[in-house]
Order: sequence, then structure tokens, then C-alpha cells
Amino acid sequence: MLVPLLTHIVKHLMTQPDEVNIYEQVADGISSIHISVAQDDIGRVIGSEGRVLKALRNIIVLLASRPTELIIDRDN
Repeated sequence: MLVPLLTHIVKHLMTQPDEVNIYEQVADGISSIHISVAQDDIGRVIGSEGRVLKALRNIIVLLASRPTELIIDRDN
């Protein structure tokens, strides 16, 4: 449920939405959501003073059914 929602949100924020890749890994009861974006868009996913990143984390905390961490990667 989280991955499709985050994909929708993040793709609409990016200048290169086709480069967005979001997937989830679960290990030891903890989910890790990986967001990969184009190198030019890394600042957009973080936002001014980390505001966009904080908002994405808030969405995850509100909707997650288990402890979840958010990992941001950039494509090389």
C-alpha cells in the first residue's frame, strides 16, 4: 500500500519521473522503503531544509503497519 502511494507522490515532484524507482524490503520485521531518483532530482526529494523528506516520513509513519525506514538513493 505504501509503495504505490509514495510512487505517485514522488513521481509528481520530479523533473524526470521515469527515473523514479521505489521498492520495499522486509527483514526481521522492519520494512525498508528505497526511493531511487535521478541525480538531478535528489534535491527535490529532500526539499528545502528537508521538508519534503520529513513529509514523506510522516506519511510512512501514519500508514505503516510495522516499523519502517526510508532510504533515498540517487541513480548514477
